[in-house]
Amino acid sequence: MRRLEVRCCCQPQKVLGSLPVPADVDSRTSLTYPKISTMPIGWFRAGDLRIETRHLPVAWIRVSGEASPRLAIKAEGMTIEELRELHGFQEVGR
Repeated sequence: MRRLEVRCCCQPQKVLGSLPVPADVDSRTSLTYPKISTMPIGWFRAGDLRIETRHLPVAWIRVSGEASPRLAIKAEGMTIEELRELHGFQEVGR
């Protein structure tokens, strides 16, 4: 398992953090991450399990000043607060 940068969809030069991804991820992938606040703790019945998830696309992103694009996760329509709730998200500078 490796990690990919999560970049702002409006300002691709802005790195928000990183998320774990499978080793074979490519630009045609949409990844699904569970929200931590909806993950079960302790015992539960199977019918009671409702884990909220978010889908994020992986894309080649061109950053100004760099010669070649880089593979990254696009935080389309998500705020930093929503990203912080995703399992495995590591914020830059925290």
